Amino acid sequence: GNSANSWVMYPVPVGAVLNLKYTGSELITGALTITIQNSSGQNLCRLRSSTTSRTIQVPVHNLGRGIYDVKIFVSNRLIWNQRFVK
Repeated sequence: GNSANSWVMYPVPVGAVLNLKYTGSELITGALTITIQNSSGQNLCRLRSSTTSRTIQVPVHNLGRGIYDVKIFVSNRLIWNQRFVK
């Protein structure tokens, strides 16, 4: 399996909370780091998680309207990158 293609993001457009759901069948080994960047590449949010839950909620209520990139890293390796609108 490829964990990079096993993520779903909702709702679209995003409101106060960005939900990231892992739909893959293999276990993710290592801690997850989730970053949110603006269109200029500036990191606005960073969340580290080692949960076994398949859904991670990222609070984004402090972000203004716009387009952002969310990136998921496992053990400092980028496995998923997606753009979203708030």
